[in-house]
Amino acid sequence: MNFSKASLLLLLGCASICLAGQAPLPMVAVLPFDAASLTPDARTGIANALGNELLHTGKFRVMERSQMDQILKEQAFQNSGACDDNGCAVEMGKLLAVDAMVLGSVAKVGSTYSLTARLVDVRTGEVRRSVGRNSKADVDALLTDAAPDAARELAGVKASSHWGWWVAGGVAVAGGATAAVLLLNSKSSSTPSAAPADPSPSTVYLQAKLP
Repeated sequence: MNFSKASLLLLLGCASICLAGQAPLPMVAVLPFDAASLTPDARTGIANALGNELLHTGKFRVMERSQMDQILKEQAFQNSGACDDNGCAVEMGKLLAVDAMVLGSVAKVGSTYSLTARLVDVRTGEVRRSVGRNSKADVDALLTDAAPDAARELAGVKASSHWGWWVAGGVAVAGGATAAVLLLNSKSSSTPSAAPADPSPSTVYLQAKLP
């Protein structure tokens, strides 16, 4: 099908109008977490992991850390220690011209890490959402599991799950939310199901609920 130049310009104009009518996603800035038991690099890493997952949810735009630092430096923003209260977050958010701020903390009690995060509306100062996650694993689990989970909950995105039968030969090892197996065949379904009939010799059937 051939389009005339006028038709092409009309289509481009309609597309521009449609895109212009879409409201931009809220812009958020994620602060380094207040965590006396962690190193500065670990605190920044957790904030980055949470920010990356917020971006991946498609619900927010996330300001780059380097951009945050540059704006705050230009505005001569002075803050001693971590910005761990709503008033400080709102003040910083107004300087950054963002819609919301994400701040939180990590505490360690015994062998358990407790991560909390909250999404603060810069305009009203209200907490839109607050989440908490506990982990008995090491600090790495805060980066790979707790922070991304908290981000999805802050964005109102539910993690999907499904049941599936994994047909494996040899030894099957499952730990936490991960199962490591030598896959020979796979069959998944949305609900738990019975094991396949008449399994072949030396075949292991492992049913696991996946994140």
